[in-house]
Amino acid sequence: MSTINQFLLIIIVSGTLATAGSIFITSQFQSSSFLAWNYIDNLIFKSEIETKNIPQKFNEQISLEISSGTTLGEYYSTSEKSLVTKPISKVTADKEFLLSKTKIIASIPFTTQAPLGEWDDPRQKYGCEEALMVMVWHWITESPLDPILARMKILNLVTWQDRNYGNFLDTSTHDTALRFQKYFGHQNVEVAQNVSLNDIKNAIDNNKIVLIPTNGQTLGNPYFKPPGPIHHMFMIKGYDDDKKEFIANDPGTLYGENIRYTYQNIDRSLRDYPTGLNELIVEHKRLAIFISKH
Repeated sequence: MSTINQFLLIIIVSGTLATAGSIFITSQFQSSSFLAWNYIDNLIFKSEIETKNIPQKFNEQISLEISSGTTLGEYYSTSEKSLVTKPISKVTADKEFLLSKTKIIASIPFTTQAPLGEWDDPRQKYGCEEALMVMVWHWITESPLDPILARMKILNLVTWQDRNYGNFLDTSTHDTALRFQKYFGHQNVEVAQNVSLNDIKNAIDNNKIVLIPTNGQTLGNPYFKPPGPIHHMFMIKGYDDDKKEFIANDPGTLYGENIRYTYQNIDRSLRDYPTGLNELIVEHKRLAIFISKH
């Protein structure tokens, strides 16, 4: 099957799913949606991933963001509105970066949670934690990461979690740390309690990547479809005391590499969430994951 025909098949399948209506987010969510998307993978992507033949244009300007929170038992639609973007020239970005005082951990690869733009796939739409784990591991191993490899590794993580834990949606701070340790066999992982902004900066000073769970609706991310994801995790890899901003890799947007969040927005957004699709938060916990290479 040609690449064009494969792309048309994706559009037809996605359109059929959207026309058919919404899906109940119950225990059937993981069995029906998960199996349906795995079937599409086997049908379309298996040979393409093996030969790395999927064109890069699939990854261009097609990011769609998660919208308002969904609770178990609610209906949701896979259709999303187009993203409003605010492109910044590389020259301007580089100049602003050099003029500011920054501390940043270098050579961390970036991927969105939907590397080929398949934001309707629930395994990727809710895959911020998996994308972060992949980024961290490729930083630890100092290995390159391209969109096709990132997609394969994210979905491998989803499959492993589904088999071993029966879920892969919105994993909590503790669960994300534990699953990273078990899957990759890397033990230099710490879950920090009562995290302050200084704790985050101190971790960066010690060359530790910081993963934080947040309320994505109070982050002030201009690329999220309003009101933004209610449960969202991303990576902090640097800070700028002049501008009072953290430097992040946020897999929830195509423009998430080196994105900046103000200290104030991080401080008010930092909160843990329970494992499960937008489960109710009953206790406010300021947790973070610190990961070092050695």
